Amino acid sequence: MNPLGAGDDYVALDIGSSSIKLVETVVDKNGYRVLSLGILPLPEYAIQSNMVVDSKPVVEIIRKLIHENGVKSKRVISAVPGRAVIMKKVQMPKQEPAELEANIEFEAQNVIPENLENVNLDHQVLQEAEDGNKMDVLLVAVKKEIVNSYADAIKKRG
Repeated sequence: MNPLGAGDDYVALDIGSSSIKLVETVVDKNGYRVLSLGILPLPEYAIQSNMVVDSKPVVEIIRKLIHENGVKSKRVISAVPGRAVIMKKVQMPKQEPAELEANIEFEAQNVIPENLENVNLDHQVLQEAEDGNKMDVLLVAVKKEIVNSYADAIKKRG
């Protein structure tokens, strides 16, 4: 299921440790269409240990990319570095979505090596086991401070 409908435009920002990449796209009746793209280097001190530690150059580079590429889109899609994400596959008894939602934190406490209060936690059912009594679930967690460091830099740019 595509969360972006026809006519939706957005900017994808990849804030890496050495550069920021930007792709502006629109979804139309024929699929995705690239409107603009760009890449600019970042000073090496701006991103450290998977976090934005100096947002000033990050905000300035985002501003410059938006200006140089004539970006009009207001919706932004971004991500944190893959190495900052904790992923664990667990097998759980088969259950309805509402029941799974209630049990997921309990299961995560056993496999996520962080206090759950300090992480953003999500999950995805991958598949049911062949016997039909169990299901494989992917648990994903990332420290809130990491997510916030990227989100705050993007928000500062507006």
